[in-house]
Amino acid sequence: MNTISNQFGDYRCSAEQKIVDGMVLLIYSSLTLSYLLLTFYGDYLGRKTFLVIGVSCIVIGLVISVTSVNLYIAVAGLFIAFFGS
Repeated sequence: MNTISNQFGDYRCSAEQKIVDGMVLLIYSSLTLSYLLLTFYGDYLGRKTFLVIGVSCIVIGLVISVTSVNLYIAVAGLFIAFFGS
């Protein structure tokens, strides 16, 4: 992962770096899925129902992320939260 924080070298092990990169990919794929899939279902559900479902997903996902004890559960919560956005 090329970020400004790693400009002077990435000090993580290669296995740890692959896990972090995979989790970042999972989070961004949930955004992509939500934009592709939920735009079709938004017309069928209606605006208010769709908005309530989206906000509920965001709140549930962020509560899971905040109360998580490890990185995997936090990523699962962010997946749910970003899927609702």
